[in-house]
Amino acid sequence: MQHISLLALPSCLTTSISLPLEILNAANELARIRNRKQAPLTIDIVGEKIGPIVTAGGLSVMSTATPATIRQTDLLILPSLWRNPMTTIRQQQWLLPWLSRVADQGTIICAVGTSSFFLAEAELLKHKPATTHWYYFDAFEKRYPDVELKRQHLITQADSIFCAGSVNSIADLIVHLVADQYGQKIAR
Repeated sequence: MQHISLLALPSCLTTSISLPLEILNAANELARIRNRKQAPLTIDIVGEKIGPIVTAGGLSVMSTATPATIRQTDLLILPSLWRNPMTTIRQQQWLLPWLSRVADQGTIICAVGTSSFFLAEAELLKHKPATTHWYYFDAFEKRYPDVELKRQHLITQADSIFCAGSVNSIADLIVHLVADQYGQKIAR
């Protein structure tokens, strides 16, 4: 895992971007201390266009890349969406073809909270297990009856697609991915 893409969208939860970013950077730094040949991570904040994106808490995140500039990425993290996810999905239709493309490339995709709606909308979760934020279980299940909604799970996996029900769950998932990449000692 050398290239990480963190999607930033207007009104997303900043912590769903910053928490995975900080965990991944810390793990990579520890790995590089132990092995100077370990390559540093390349991390891009991806937006519809390059520039500032104002998140739900009012913080601005600077997008450094667009889907058109990302040829391949090893890990894509989709942020949790504030309020009704369908509003954001209707406004961000440009994202759906990119999700299909990176999924076809075998990219590990992690959806935080309500961003699992994007994966379902792109038909990447059809007949696969998924979860979302508990408040939107009923809406998700109604809109995507072909997805196996796992209400009792905080994290689901369908091949290389993960859904984390909340920002807290993405921390656990990222630590799991760190263990896969760098080993249990660094993950601890």
